Amino acid sequence: MRGYAIEPDQMDHALRAVRRSFHGFATLQAAHGFQWSADVDESFGWLVDLVDQGLRRSTSD
Repeated sequence: MRGYAIEPDQMDHALRAVRRSFHGFATLQAAHGFQWSADVDESFGWLVDLVDQGLRRSTSD
């Protein structure tokens, strides 16, 4: 998280968002909750990129 210019008073929110995103993904994967044919590893990469872009955008405002 140090690579992002997140204000100290916003860090808890950022950490919670990241944790929820990845925990939710892992929980769904462990429960075989992904029913579509798309590759799960590609979907995870997509999620990582999405979270990264969101964190970068939230620090540019």
